Amino acid sequence: MSGKSNSFQPHKYAATTDVVINDTSGQRLNNLWNLSFLDNATRVFSFKLHNNTLGLNTRVSKFIRGHSHECSFCQITQNGEDNRKNPLHFFYQCDSVETIFGDTFEEIFGPRHREFIYRASYFGGLNDENEDKNMIVMITSIWFKKYLWDCKQKVTLPQTRTAIEYLKDRLNTSYENSKKFKDIVLNCGVHIRF
Repeated sequence: MSGKSNSFQPHKYAATTDVVINDTSGQRLNNLWNLSFLDNATRVFSFKLHNNTLGLNTRVSKFIRGHSHECSFCQITQNGEDNRKNPLHFFYQCDSVETIFGDTFEEIFGPRHREFIYRASYFGGLNDENEDKNMIVMITSIWFKKYLWDCKQKVTLPQTRTAIEYLKDRLNTSYENSKKFKDIVLNCGVHIRF
């Protein structure tokens, strides 16, 4: 045996989000698009995001003449700073996202659990001993990123209240319709408010 791991390692995704992704987190990220309780649009989004094929403006501008490389949200707010839309900026550091990120996750997980809502767990996954806790953080994170992507597609700024409603709707629907998701929620060790 060569000693190499067969797990997926999203190196470019890790580099563009400035996180370290270990083999276990790489496998979890790789398996997100296989979860049956995620709708097809979210699974496709997850696959494209983690394989660096999502149509972020920075990438698209390399192929389409005249296409702006700037972040869509920064264009709307006319933020003049250098804001090339890479995954780290668009999904986490953009002023329009940063203002709602913490409030949204705190509403879902509660203020006691704010310690696991940080960049590394948001992009690469939580490395807790409780695998269900890891999964619920990862699933909620991909839904939040999908919400942001949907806002980009609609050319609207993300809002805290609509982000919370979006996540709670996804959590409720999955909880009611999927035994697997319900088991994850019940065994994650965190009271999720939805």
